[in-house]
Amino acid sequence: MDAPRVTRRSFVLGGTAAAAALALPSWTTAAANRASGYARLMRELRAATRGAVVTRQDSGLMVAAQIWNQRFDGRRPYGVLYAVDERDVQQAVRWAARHDIPITARAGGHSYQGYSTINDGLIVDLTNMAAVVPQRGAVPYARIGGGTALGVAYRELAPYGLTIPGGTCPTVSVGGLAQGGGLGWVARRWGPLSDNVQGFRIVTADGRLREVNARSERDLFWACRGGGGGNFGVITSYDIRTHPTDPATHFVLSFPWADAPDVVLAWQEWAHRTGPEMFTLCSLVTSAGGANPICQVSGQVFGDQAALNAELAPFLAQVTPSGRSITPASYASLVQYWAQCTHPAKEQCARRSMNPNGLITRPFMWGKSDYVRESQPINRAAAEVMRDQIAARQAQSGGTGEIIMDSYGGVINEVSPTATAFAHRDMRFSMQYVAYWTGPDQQEQSVRWLRRFEAGLRPHVCGQKYVNYIDSDQRGRPGVYYGRNLDRLIDTRRRFDPDDVFRFRQAIPLRRPRG
Repeated sequence: MDAPRVTRRSFVLGGTAAAAALALPSWTTAAANRASGYARLMRELRAATRGAVVTRQDSGLMVAAQIWNQRFDGRRPYGVLYAVDERDVQQAVRWAARHDIPITARAGGHSYQGYSTINDGLIVDLTNMAAVVPQRGAVPYARIGGGTALGVAYRELAPYGLTIPGGTCPTVSVGGLAQGGGLGWVARRWGPLSDNVQGFRIVTADGRLREVNARSERDLFWACRGGGGGNFGVITSYDIRTHPTDPATHFVLSFPWADAPDVVLAWQEWAHRTGPEMFTLCSLVTSAGGANPICQVSGQVFGDQAALNAELAPFLAQVTPSGRSITPASYASLVQYWAQCTHPAKEQCARRSMNPNGLITRPFMWGKSDYVRESQPINRAAAEVMRDQIAARQAQSGGTGEIIMDSYGGVINEVSPTATAFAHRDMRFSMQYVAYWTGPDQQEQSVRWLRRFEAGLRPHVCGQKYVNYIDSDQRGRPGVYYGRNLDRLIDTRRRFDPDDVFRFRQAIPLRRPRG
């Protein structure tokens, strides 16, 4: 049995007071010492930083600790620091390292397993650091603050006719998305968001602010583009390549539920072979109040309806939709369309506060992911598992479920799997399957359904998973997220965080796991 871990924090918060111990019961002394130690720690943090600090002595702590997923409400950190600049971040990291207190950064607060909130540690909220400034150069880019929400970045770049290749959720942070890879509706044309990161500024575990790019700190530059958020430090700003917002055409095709397996199989053969201007996804989703779930294929092409029709023709030769919607539009309009940020939700989409009233919804949810290799497509049995599991969720009360398959190929697959830490370069498509529910009493049923879904697909997938859909059921198995890149990631983390300052349940380990 391992010996208990004795840390600096044990002494700071435990304390000793021999005289008081003689006069008071031991539990009273310990509680008093902990309270005194905590107050001293918070005074020290406040003295060292300029941003607002919410502590356990403040009534607003439980709200300040909340993130997008209600499943993690109730976390009780030591405090939340709303950092106003890089110096605040440096001081917070030094404070946490000095006292051996866990620390986590939060921007969008969308970590699937709640790693942007914390018990008995410090949350460094970056949402005050959210500037978006286009820059000129041989390769045009924008300097984007570490607390910037994706919707804010889109909005600020649109007047310049520019964008960055990201996803559809407006309240996800640019930084969290980029650190894990960042796949979205334009990734087949411009690559994942991580491929477009030209450099960044990061506070590492020693409290140093480092300028990182292809010429400086190359291992760190490699690791933070696909290695997952929270592993190597707190990134305070990013330099991200920008692209012109060409007009595009969006489409949604609906299919009879009975045809779902045929649609999935036809889509997987067609989608990854389309040109890089095209992106598609296939989704099976429970319906609200309907007898059957919904089967859809949607996406967009850079170009007009004629370009879309040419790309769709091979697919529509195999399956027949029951309904279709085609929308030519500006790129900026399509960004709002993806994110469901049309009136009346438009103003909420632009907000970046983690106050629950500033978000469109705060669900209870759990998500999982899998990959299908380009060389190993799924068969009908797998497509029938998808159909049957979504139908089973439709029959349950109090929750919804979906599986969304994103097409890879294009520029994504043209890069070596070891060029960045994002390893999934030979995939045909990714799968995200998610359960949502409305109250804590429905969690057990919902998670059981997800685990059955995962088990049913296991014989048909390659075993790799996407770190931005991190899943605590994979704890102790970091290789599923990083593949052949794991050893280099471990070496890099050990070099920059040897004392495990940025620790959390699924952090990249400091040594390779057994087995």
